[in-house]
Amino acid sequence: MHQDTGEIRSVLLSCLRRALDTAGARPGDIGLVAPGDPAGEAEQAALADLLGTGSPARIDCAGLIGDAAAAAAAFQVLAVLVTAEHDPALANRLALVTAVDSSGALGCALLRLRPAR
Repeated sequence: MHQDTGEIRSVLLSCLRRALDTAGARPGDIGLVAPGDPAGEAEQAALADLLGTGSPARIDCAGLIGDAAAAAAAFQVLAVLVTAEHDPALANRLALVTAVDSSGALGCALLRLRPAR
């Protein structure tokens, strides 16, 4: 697990870049971000490194539901899907979900958002 803030930042950034490379996507393709901890310094730094100043819309799931521990990422994905359902501008864009827990485990997911039906 990753404990040091600098290590978390660099490992998460590497994870984010790998996910984009695997998807054949660029940071500009991301239309929505759901970070696990909007106040998390290392997580926010990695997102800033990836996205620069032209940051897409964000969802503060932790602010909406509090600390959901291991279930947090599921709520983040749900929040992304509900948001995309109500915002046609997000159709065919990517959503990025990130998670860093207190033990240093981290990860990310890219979701291609479909048009609302």
